[in-house]
Amino acid sequence: MPSRLDAAVLEVLRQLVLEDNDALLREYRERLAERTGVTVCLAVICEALKRLKLRPKRPFGRPSRSGPRLPPSVRLTASR
Repeated sequence: MPSRLDAAVLEVLRQLVLEDNDALLREYRERLAERTGVTVCLAVICEALKRLKLRPKRPFGRPSRSGPRLPPSVRLTASR
């Protein structure tokens, strides 16, 4: 399957990661769109980073597991 990102856009993405490797994938997508006018889904950004052999610190934008957690008494439970 051909890439939706050409070599020039991939180079911009590489520079974005080098400038700030602590950004979220959605932030890379937004910055890439600002700089190149190319808008793609997060999966395309993720695959492009894999091809470039780059790994941002927070690849999926999920909160850290070491972050605050709710005590069991506060968590929601599914009703049957």
